[in-house]
Amino acid sequence: MKAYWTFARQLLATPWTLGAAVACAVVSGLGIAAGLGAALPVLDLMLGEDGQGLAGIARDHNAAGGRLQVPEWVLAALPETTEASLGVVLLALAALTVTVSPALGAMIFTKPYQAVTPGMPTAPK
Repeated sequence: MKAYWTFARQLLATPWTLGAAVACAVVSGLGIAAGLGAALPVLDLMLGEDGQGLAGIARDHNAAGGRLQVPEWVLAALPETTEASLGVVLLALAALTVTVSPALGAMIFTKPYQAVTPGMPTAPK
């Protein structure tokens, strides 16, 4: 345990690097939380008993008065069908679009940065 506290104390010698690594960990965690949050409508669509479909779920979300509202032009484009497979395909395409975006690529870069950068200069000491 003494070796751990020695290593932790040496990490504090570079506070900016450690702070950047913590910030990268927070961004990565928020990305994971957003992904899990995006999966909730898919699960609701596949497992829900009310049979609203994707457009019904979006209308209910807007009616609840959430902070982020689904725009009317998106509501008009959503299918009214209650068939789960079409809604799952649309949500999967939206997730694919987000996945290949450059911003997400930059966020994925932060994982190795967070894991390697703070410890590499400290480990040989």
